[in-house]
Amino acid sequence: MVGEHLKGEVSLEHVLSHRAGLWQPLPDDIRDASQLLDAATVASAWRKAAPREDPGSVQRSLAEVGRW
Repeated sequence: MVGEHLKGEVSLEHVLSHRAGLWQPLPDDIRDASQLLDAATVASAWRKAAPREDPGSVQRSLAEVGRW
């Protein structure tokens, strides 16, 4: 299952080169740390997550956006 939004356009190359547009540390649907213990909940949240930029348009990592 690819997910919603533009994720059908996200390639493995985009993911490995930090250009998938999904640079946020957690999807918006994850509101509580206990949700991280349920793999199905996390997978569902990532499927619903919208990319912050168009896939392939910009390279970002968590370190770059100041999250680490």
